[in-house]
Amino acid sequence: MQCCHLVACMATLSGVALSLQAAASADLSLGVKASDHSDLRLLPGGEVNADVLAHYSTALQFEASGKLRQALEHYLAVFKADPTNAELAGHTANIALQFQGRPAALKILEDAVQASPNSPAPLLNLARFCSTYPPEDLFEKDERPVQAVTEALQRFPSHAEVYDGAALLYLTLNEREKAVEVMNQAARQPSRDPQFWLATGRTAGRVWPLGQAEFQMEYRQRVAPFFENALKHVTKRDAERVTLEVAQHCVLTNDLDRARQLCEKLTAEHDSLEARKLLYRLYGAAEQKDKALTTLEAIVKQAPEDAEQRRLLAIEYDKLKQPEKAIPQLEAAIQNGGGEIGDYVKLGWQLYQTQQFESMVRLGQRSVRLFPDHPLVHYQLAIGHRSREDWAASVKHFAEAEKHAASTQAELLDYLFYYQYGITLERMARFEDSSRMLEKSITLTPRDTPTQVPTVTHTPASATFTPSPSPSATAAVPTATHTPLPLPTFTATPIPTETPTETPSPTPPRQGIQPSLTCMAVTGIPSAPYIAYFGYNNPNGFAVGLPVGSANYFEPDPPDVGQPTNFEPGMWEFVTAVTFDGSALTWHLDGSGVTVDGNSGP
Repeated sequence: MQCCHLVACMATLSGVALSLQAAASADLSLGVKASDHSDLRLLPGGEVNADVLAHYSTALQFEASGKLRQALEHYLAVFKADPTNAELAGHTANIALQFQGRPAALKILEDAVQASPNSPAPLLNLARFCSTYPPEDLFEKDERPVQAVTEALQRFPSHAEVYDGAALLYLTLNEREKAVEVMNQAARQPSRDPQFWLATGRTAGRVWPLGQAEFQMEYRQRVAPFFENALKHVTKRDAERVTLEVAQHCVLTNDLDRARQLCEKLTAEHDSLEARKLLYRLYGAAEQKDKALTTLEAIVKQAPEDAEQRRLLAIEYDKLKQPEKAIPQLEAAIQNGGGEIGDYVKLGWQLYQTQQFESMVRLGQRSVRLFPDHPLVHYQLAIGHRSREDWAASVKHFAEAEKHAASTQAELLDYLFYYQYGITLERMARFEDSSRMLEKSITLTPRDTPTQVPTVTHTPASATFTPSPSPSATAAVPTATHTPLPLPTFTATPIPTETPTETPSPTPPRQGIQPSLTCMAVTGIPSAPYIAYFGYNNPNGFAVGLPVGSANYFEPDPPDVGQPTNFEPGMWEFVTAVTFDGSALTWHLDGSGVTVDGNSGP
């Protein structure tokens, strides 16, 4: 760990680091020793400070290059000049442990305690160090950690970090009852500082971990008073931030009604953007769809540059079958967020639904320039060109889509893809090619899908396009929700006759399921100190099954942590919970992924 904060602290060692005597003019002569009255001579205190800063700078350089033994010498020189700096003492002690042993490291920390009688930080540093690095002799019992936190609790009862350090120590020692006693002491404090209650509330969440479902109600009752005390003592200056943190805690503890009340208050009194974002999720979880939509529209109005909120609003409009409203949201998301491939694909289908085929083609041409190897954009551009009766261009991009999908997205090449491809080839009088594509469509048609697949019969004199039922199907091909303009009848020349059937609407390919991180919390369990709650968004209008495997797994192992394998349409939160040690944890789902670690926000 680099002691980044120490740079600022060095300036407090004895005043200004490089104090110079004030004078009317400076002596800039070279090669001559400065006189006693030179402007370039440092004051005595400045010389000390300059020397300490030189030691500190040298220590940082040695440490950055991996030369910790040399860095230690210079850190010790800095600590000697300022033993009151608790962060410096802790960092120096950790290095001293490696090269000088545990007694030398303890001496540094104990000196820091003596030098700072009015701060709890050195005592907590000593407790953490002793519990983390116990004596080598397994039979030697070190009382220093308990003594240090006991002294800190007695001398500094108004400091929230004391309760956090003490509770964590007792949890580490498997003495949970003593950790409970520590939090009971914290609850009795007369503090009027909301930050004290927020901090102790977070510590209480470690002592009474809310991730343990069997004790959740009891533990919520123990933790909630800390956060309610924060609300009681809130001031105008910090009301928005404190109330929002309490609302987030309520979401974490599944007290959603209370969270909604707080967020509604924040939006009414402070016009809080973050509260609105949380409120949108809460309304959605409560199936209050109208309020969720109104809130999301207010979010976009308040933060028009937020591409993610634009995407969410487009999804809401799409659910309501309002593509004309979804289109400007997706256009803004592309403009503000750079544009992901999903934005282009979604916008393309919205343009198709509203029969804006010229715009769809222009968008598709841009998409294939940006994502030339992605089959979806070629497929969509093929549909756009076909809607404009540009058959040659359509066939070209059907071929490109087939080529790229064969190696990267084979699921795109289903019976509907080949049906669309085949009837487009038929429009160009390429009957043999059309026949091959339609035969593929028949082969790929699911046995349980009632459909009538067209076939092409070809003779040297004429080509007749007629529907014939597949062996296992009798109903017509289902039309997609995207309804194109009706295609005109077409008479090919020099072919004598041609009677095409009505072209069914293309079905957009399934969109990917996207995993999301709902929130992350601290459990207080040493072996698994964190718990992450995950959700997902299924933008399709139907459920999608993804068994645990290459399209649905967690990393690192185990890949199966009980995550869902059937994904219902819409946005879902808190669908699975995973405890972990703070290192990166990733849920890979349907080609997307979301990662959480110990530094992720609540």
